[in-house]
Amino acid sequence: MNQKASQLLKSNTFLISTLPVFSVALSFIFEAGFISYYGIPYSIIYIDINKTLIALSIISISAFSVWQFFTVLKNLSDRGGKLISSICIALIPSAFFAILFLLIELYTALWLCLAMFLFTAGYSYWLLYKPERLDEKLNTEQDNPVSKAAKEFLFYSILITMAVYTIGHRQAADKTSYFLLGKEEALIEIYGDKAVTIGFNSETGVLTGKVKIFQIDSSGFTGETKKIGKLTKAKQY
Repeated sequence: MNQKASQLLKSNTFLISTLPVFSVALSFIFEAGFISYYGIPYSIIYIDINKTLIALSIISISAFSVWQFFTVLKNLSDRGGKLISSICIALIPSAFFAILFLLIELYTALWLCLAMFLFTAGYSYWLLYKPERLDEKLNTEQDNPVSKAAKEFLFYSILITMAVYTIGHRQAADKTSYFLLGKEEALIEIYGDKAVTIGFNSETGVLTGKVKIFQIDSSGFTGETKKIGKLTKAKQY
């Protein structure tokens, strides 16, 4: 077991060495998604170890749940016939984007997911119906391993960025408890020695768009934590 662990560490030294940078990058993307809901500028973001751990914990739990769902689809595609395999293969990308659109409440974009599902299912079935087509495609990809690796890296980087940003945005949209500095002023985040607050209508719970960034001095600030429900954005006409 120790020998296998040692081999695993040696073969993935580069990936392991990038984990700190990867963690900070994910934390920044998560924070960007979170404060974007309130209309706060990204330049205020300050990443520390606590935010990194919190962001990674939320991301890990969400990613594990989604990964389990996709694993089930992959297993079904490996064991099923041509039709079942095509459907399961098509569900993987379309379901991923459907989850993102549902999280950001972009329901009209679900038509794109349906179109993606139909196209991917049809294309997968076309490849599986005649094995020589699939073999030809696989041989083409093997002839350009560097290009294939670069495309996969770019593709998964975009997917991870979109997913993490969306999770942060959804976290803000579902938040119901806030630290109130006044009747219509809620603390959103503290970055180093700077605090960020947002204004809202206490009767309707609609954000006013008024953002306040101030320096925290030795006297601090006072307020109370209160469950006020979800703060919603003003409708754009």
